[in-house]
Amino acid sequence: MNQARLELLARTYGELGLRPDRAASRARVAYAAILGLLLLAQTDPDAPQSAALADEATAVFLPS
Repeated sequence: MNQARLELLARTYGELGLRPDRAASRARVAYAAILGLLLLAQTDPDAPQSAALADEATAVFLPS
């Protein structure tokens, strides 16, 4: 499952114009951040709502 998600992210970054090596690297970092945000949402009672975290992650990881 992790590999499938990484491949999807890498493909998406490739479609956004990143070279395959950069797309794979960005996918790994983005997926690690997603997992970390999920962990924070489950363990930190003061964590922002998931929608706010998703908006912030989108701003950080998707080029505008």
